[in-house]
Amino acid sequence: MTDKLLPPKPLAGWTVAVTRSRKQAHDFSDKLSKAGASVVDVPLIEIVDPLDNGVALSKSAAEVGSYEWVLFTSVNTVERFMPLLKDVRDLDGPAIAVVGPSTAKALERWNIKADLMPKEALSSALLDIFPLPNSSTVSNKILLPQARDADDLLSKGLKQKGWDVNVVEAYITLPVKPSDACLAQLASAQVITFASSSAVDAFAKSVGRENLPPLVACIGPITERTAKDYDFRVHIVAQEHTVDGLVEAIVQYRNSCCIS
Repeated sequence: MTDKLLPPKPLAGWTVAVTRSRKQAHDFSDKLSKAGASVVDVPLIEIVDPLDNGVALSKSAAEVGSYEWVLFTSVNTVERFMPLLKDVRDLDGPAIAVVGPSTAKALERWNIKADLMPKEALSSALLDIFPLPNSSTVSNKILLPQARDADDLLSKGLKQKGWDVNVVEAYITLPVKPSDACLAQLASAQVITFASSSAVDAFAKSVGRENLPPLVACIGPITERTAKDYDFRVHIVAQEHTVDGLVEAIVQYRNSCCIS
């Protein structure tokens, strides 16, 4: 979705809460503002260095040519890994897989095109289409940099297919307790947005379900599932699991609903 496709200020009169980390919130908040929304930033998570300060990630970047595949499951992973390469052409050797379009776009900023991406932005969907190791290849090694608290569905599934998977900690997601000022602003919001399960966890534990705005919007089915596990009623789920897709889903809901 581009700004040109949006009708003029379709979210005028709505206040939308953004729960992404401060570093990640700007692009999303800007798109919502351009669509007419009043944006409340309520950062619930923070992205920090792994426990080893990135030593293992740096080592894997230096040895990236020895891998048959490199898998990126998030924009954060791309942003953490790519600057560690001595030369972006080091990725010419291994094939590249991504979970979804946001991650693919993050790689494109480095002039890297993904070789494999599932139709749905889900680890299970990538696993379904991932090939078996080929005996004629140089190695059956896969590099999988990811968050410390990421689930192991993908790595376990790849190992079951016969791949040698090196899971490397790229970053840690920490919960952030919102300030009293943020919570006061949150009370005026019509919509709260969640772009990760980590943000849902943080809200449930530090803010509480009773403080949810009238509408809950999730970037995709994994985040939606986490929200429902906490008994959040989810009203909006993006069909395209990106920031653009989430903005579009909110606009579509606004156009079809009666809440003002």
